[in-house]
Amino acid sequence: MANSQNPPALLWQIQNARNHVEQIGRLRQLKDEVIGDVRGKEKWVNHGILQSLVHLLQQKPTESPSGLETKEADVPIGQTMDLPDDDRVRLLALQLIASFAKGGPSFLSPLNAVGVVPVVLTYICPLKNPAQLVLTSLRALSNMTEAASLSSKTSTEDTAVLAKALFVPRYIESLCAILDAESTSPTVQEQKCLVASLISRLCKEPRFQDMLADAGVLDALATLLASFVVARGEVLPFTLDTLEREGLDAAIPQATPQGLSLALILEAISVIIADSRFRTGLLLCSPAIMAVLISSEFQERNSQISRTWELLKKSGLAHGRSVDRSAIDYLLPPVPVTTPRFLLSQHHPSFPSKVVSWETPAKHGRVATKFTTVDREWSVGGGDIDEPESPLIPWLIHLMRSSTNDHEKVMAASVLASVFKGGFTSPDREFSLSVLVLPVLCQILKDYQTESGKNLDATFVDSETATAWAILERTPAVLARFIADSVFLQQVAHDSGALKLACKLLKDAYAPSVIQSPPRPWTPNPEERRDFGEDGFSACQLGPPGQVPVCAHKIRMRESSIKLITSLATFKEEFRKEIVGQDILPSVVESLSETPQKPTPPKEKSKTQEDGAVPIHPAGHSPYGHNPTSVLIAACHAVRTLARSVSNLRTALDDNCVAIPIFKLLKHVDIDVKVAACSVVCNLLTESSPMRDPLIKAGVIGVLCLYARSDNAGLRLNSLWALKHLVQMADRDIKRQCLEELGPGWLIQLICDDTEDEALHARVHAQGITGKEFDEVRKAREADLVIQEQGIDFIRNLISIPQQPSQADMVDYVFSELGQDRLFDILASKLRVKVLRPFARRQSSSSGTPGGGEGPGAPGRSVSIDSRVLYPQSKIIVAVIYLLTHIAAGIPRHRQLVVAQPELLKLLAGHFNNKDVDVRRSLCHLLKNLVWCDGSDDMLGRDLRVRALKDLGFLQKLEGLEHDAELDVRERAKEAVSTIKGEEEDALRVPHGRVDC
Repeated sequence: MANSQNPPALLWQIQNARNHVEQIGRLRQLKDEVIGDVRGKEKWVNHGILQSLVHLLQQKPTESPSGLETKEADVPIGQTMDLPDDDRVRLLALQLIASFAKGGPSFLSPLNAVGVVPVVLTYICPLKNPAQLVLTSLRALSNMTEAASLSSKTSTEDTAVLAKALFVPRYIESLCAILDAESTSPTVQEQKCLVASLISRLCKEPRFQDMLADAGVLDALATLLASFVVARGEVLPFTLDTLEREGLDAAIPQATPQGLSLALILEAISVIIADSRFRTGLLLCSPAIMAVLISSEFQERNSQISRTWELLKKSGLAHGRSVDRSAIDYLLPPVPVTTPRFLLSQHHPSFPSKVVSWETPAKHGRVATKFTTVDREWSVGGGDIDEPESPLIPWLIHLMRSSTNDHEKVMAASVLASVFKGGFTSPDREFSLSVLVLPVLCQILKDYQTESGKNLDATFVDSETATAWAILERTPAVLARFIADSVFLQQVAHDSGALKLACKLLKDAYAPSVIQSPPRPWTPNPEERRDFGEDGFSACQLGPPGQVPVCAHKIRMRESSIKLITSLATFKEEFRKEIVGQDILPSVVESLSETPQKPTPPKEKSKTQEDGAVPIHPAGHSPYGHNPTSVLIAACHAVRTLARSVSNLRTALDDNCVAIPIFKLLKHVDIDVKVAACSVVCNLLTESSPMRDPLIKAGVIGVLCLYARSDNAGLRLNSLWALKHLVQMADRDIKRQCLEELGPGWLIQLICDDTEDEALHARVHAQGITGKEFDEVRKAREADLVIQEQGIDFIRNLISIPQQPSQADMVDYVFSELGQDRLFDILASKLRVKVLRPFARRQSSSSGTPGGGEGPGAPGRSVSIDSRVLYPQSKIIVAVIYLLTHIAAGIPRHRQLVVAQPELLKLLAGHFNNKDVDVRRSLCHLLKNLVWCDGSDDMLGRDLRVRALKDLGFLQKLEGLEHDAELDVRERAKEAVSTIKGEEEDALRVPHGRVDC
């Protein structure tokens, strides 16, 4: 450059300019030198230019008629204007900071060292700053976010720092003001796109999502979405007429101007409402959405589509709500229902099965939630049939079918997936999704799967490639969310080729990269270069170079493809077998390591290579990248679902040595990784697992007992669940070790929560908690209930020993450690109805159950308006009954102990008419064990137990179960009645005891 100056001289001139005009000239000269020149940026960073730029931005505005004070009052938001000289200086400083941030991850350290982020954030408020400054500050934040996503090992930390700085009330108000701006200028539209992009890339934590929803950002985004409906001409005429008659026509937003991206708006909405029924409900109830998409039936008798629906109805190929469609549904083609209804919606209330309540998710295995607990309210599909379905749902499906932009299609599907998982769809919508949505997503996967191998050695990628990568990264995750809890949709996705595509994408994600990090720019004077050292936070030194975009893309592809594989393996054994047959287990195992190596099948591994040995690569850069916590967690979930197969446990998983990396992850510093690894251990410690003994030798008992005392509910639950599996059919020494290390007192505390129930209810009543906060309280209590269930099952498995003498000794041991009377009292408390009175005495907070005569409606008792009645949960009742069944499976003395608990038996008698079939079935098992006779020496004791049970009315109740609607209950009841009446011929059979639930 002919006019380039020595950096120290130009820097001095910028710092000591006599006026703004001179300073502007020097800054423009600097801008010309650094833009597009990475080496030039590095040189200027080494000379300390960033500190000077921050100093310029921190200067107070000039007090003048053309200053900011005047503009605040006179200039509308978003209107561009000729800037005064002081603002032009700030604009150039922001542009230079954005340019330095564009240089890549190595510039993040010096930028953070001078405190760029807080200074730039002060310029995003459109009420206090000109539109040009707001736009440039958002560009700088966007460039820093992009650089943070390419950091090699600290990507999560860097993006988390940006998120914490941005998502605070002060700046969230600025984001909301930008999204609410009515200006149609291109500058404002670009501002909105940048805000939506920042939200989608940084808003990953529930607390930030809640803050954005509460502050009105979600409503602002919903209004922009509604403006796209208007722009597409899809607001029906009668909608306008209805709103005009009611004086609400102003609720319909103006059509969106050119320059605003629908895909970015949908992506930001999808990120905010992710995994939250409450926030999803806020979206559906947004005033703008409800204004442009009115829930009203549309009767068009002459319509060909209407006649088609009527024909389908008459032929029996339509069902559910298909005849009560909203007007938007007429944009979709009629979908005949040809699949058997028992398969169509296994989880929907309109197609009931044996598993219809939240207490019974264990038919196919536990649902893959964050810490493996069940949320009744966050159910899959099939909301309340009486609730009208939001027209936004068919509109999103229509958008997927009509849009020519694949990015828009995927983002529309992402929003739709949250609505579907939240239970806001009608029962028959699942089949519509299988025909109109899932094939589109699978086709997008097929079309873009070749994009993963492009630009393998590129330091920077063009926008077209970046968009293609984004589509490929998000599509498997969106598809996984749709099918995670639906056997039918999993079958549809499998038939569409999703399984093979996901396995191929995972294998491609482990192709070694030619270049791992961007090369340093060439310089004729390498001795002048100041490389980063241990002091990586210096304002004059560059940080680590990070990774090339293709490496970051591959890592994101690992997470997304593994999620899809996990969802496909949730239920069906044949799918798990096919996944193993695709030879992707080595890739899954490498995904359990932060420093992955080449995925190698067990047969090809060198016998001399020790497990866990990690080769050292130059400068710490592996050709396979660095797996963040999100990949580790996804891999844990995949192993957990595959481990539900006994065949996989004994062969493929054991051959690939998954126990070693899983045990290492149990000690990871990240709490979410610990929770995920602990959920895997639950399945690796089952009786049929060959990895049980190696894990015990490695010290898993101590780790699990420690985590059972954790403050994290997920870690407590999964560790207790794993211990329950560990003690099943284990040696007595192992059983005793588990109970001793866990602590009898702590075990009692885990399964006894009367005080917690009262405290929760009192807090809800006193603070008036509603909506989201009440939802969190409810989820916390439900997590405690699942933990109690596992605690009771842990005790049951402790005393579960086939040999009777050893079983009796273990029962006596448990009684001595926990306290015999104390244990029976706790079990009785689990069967009682609780009436919570937040302002009453504690002793008035519990009552009996049906059969006890002390329920809420009993004479002499009243339930005030402030009270809340908590009925025993079926899963807890079943756990209590089976624990008693195992106690009664031992010697006569133990059976007599159970019969000697009149209060407990009265409470049990009230559950013979329980709507849960497992409760009724378990009662039959218990009574059969209680009246069992071990021989002639037990004849008298048996007669006494039979008389006591008859006096309590158990025989009459069992005879009633002989006519139960369930065949299995009828047969068990007949056996129990026959045993009580002494009609069974087999004298000395081993009493029935259920070992595992």
